[in-house]
Amino acid sequence: MRILADENMPERAVNLLRRAGHDVRWVMETDRGALDPPLLAAATAERRLLITYDKDFDDLLFQGGGSAPYGILLFRMHSDVPPYARSEFVYRTVGIRDPWPPDLWTIQIRHSN
Repeated sequence: MRILADENMPERAVNLLRRAGHDVRWVMETDRGALDPPLLAAATAERRLLITYDKDFDDLLFQGGGSAPYGILLFRMHSDVPPYARSEFVYRTVGIRDPWPPDLWTIQIRHSN
């Protein structure tokens, strides 16, 4: 799968996806500080699924009239979820489908003791 990982994605998640054979371009390595509209345009032009923790993509799509033909996975996780669990969750969720359908999908995890 071709993936554009926003700069807020953990390095461990990016590495897990790469080791699993996914073609991952990580914004932290290539376009640090890029604004959301150009990232969405790049994901579309490069035919990549965009993965992010950034809720602004919701506004960009639904209030701004944008589109995500290769999909956006917006991960929402409680702050108590340990970093290793966040990375593992991202990795496993992305691998569930190939390809993800268009538009925005919000994936949420809550932590309980």
